[in-house]
Amino acid sequence: MNDGIPDYHPERFVNREQEINLVVRRAREIGGNQVVRRRTIIFAGERGSGKTWLLRHLAEVTLPPSDHPTGNRLEGTGAHAVYLSLLDWHQVADLIRALGKQVARWQGADPLVPQGGDVPLDDLSRFLRQDVERLVHRTPLVLLVDHVYEADEALLAELERRLLAPLATLPRVLLVLAGRGKPYPWVAPELRLYVEERTLAPFDVETTKAQLERQVPGKAGQAPQIQQRSRGYPLANYLLATGDDLAAVIEVILDHVEPEARTYLEALCPLRFFTEDQIRVMLAAYYEDDRYRRWGYKEAREVRDHLLDTALTHWDSERGGYVVDEAVRPLLERHLRERDPRCWQRLHCAAYQLYRSWAEAYPQTGARWAAEADYHAQALRQAGYAPEGC
Repeated sequence: MNDGIPDYHPERFVNREQEINLVVRRAREIGGNQVVRRRTIIFAGERGSGKTWLLRHLAEVTLPPSDHPTGNRLEGTGAHAVYLSLLDWHQVADLIRALGKQVARWQGADPLVPQGGDVPLDDLSRFLRQDVERLVHRTPLVLLVDHVYEADEALLAELERRLLAPLATLPRVLLVLAGRGKPYPWVAPELRLYVEERTLAPFDVETTKAQLERQVPGKAGQAPQIQQRSRGYPLANYLLATGDDLAAVIEVILDHVEPEARTYLEALCPLRFFTEDQIRVMLAAYYEDDRYRRWGYKEAREVRDHLLDTALTHWDSERGGYVVDEAVRPLLERHLRERDPRCWQRLHCAAYQLYRSWAEAYPQTGARWAAEADYHAQALRQAGYAPEGC
């Protein structure tokens, strides 16, 4: 039995020196009145890659606490910093009021942003920008915003228009955003063009060992075995170290995913990538129902969109298809193989047969499909099944 998603604790944090150094360097540049074109940093990463821990660490350790418990001050830059999670806010007006109150507290003054009453959003946004302008005239601001891509698109549209875009134009404001899933199509150039984008990579074996030494000391010696199963994603490392029940690990990782979408993820987890064509074939094999093979594009696209809404799948331009995040896919496949080996076999057989037929039907891309057929044949052979008997 594992303990669920661990809360951030500064003494248990490891790695991410490059990302931390990037933020510190940018903050020092704007604090030194240098002309900095890219004043928005975006950290992307799959489920459990450590985005929240990184932003919290920036706010609470890299940016040591100032005199005010709700804000921090970046060492060596004179900058103030504040962490905001969009999971905690459902109204942009409330977020603006809270940030305005914090900015005023740093200045030892009353906030310009009205804290009550039915004030139009345009006015709240204008008052906040004025307050921030007054602050950054003396001390730069680092605004760390978490769970961005997971938020509702309507909320993000208002957030950009009323908060992020107005502040992003100020030369002494640094925005640090983090999120997973489908990137939001920002409109403002400061959020769309003039950005530094980094993807958080999973841990290698040595870093996994360092993580476990701090978080689950008794399991540090098992780091190679855990890292092989988790692919090095910090959350999976922790969950696997605190409990060997794979079903419980998956339950934590998929805690936000509805049952129907979980089924779709499980049906597609043996694939290295997929499009609407593979969706039909894999669902037919999963349910043992050929009606899914006769689906039209519309039905398959609806499944694809449902999967994208989980923020656990994304388009991979190199593979030319959608992929289930590697933080999730190997664990799902391993669990499926243990729970229902016949279903696991059917799925790999269906993929093997599909790719073999494509390799023969489409000579120009035949090598690509033959490679995928070989991948599934190897998986079947390793499990003791003969792909020729599919």
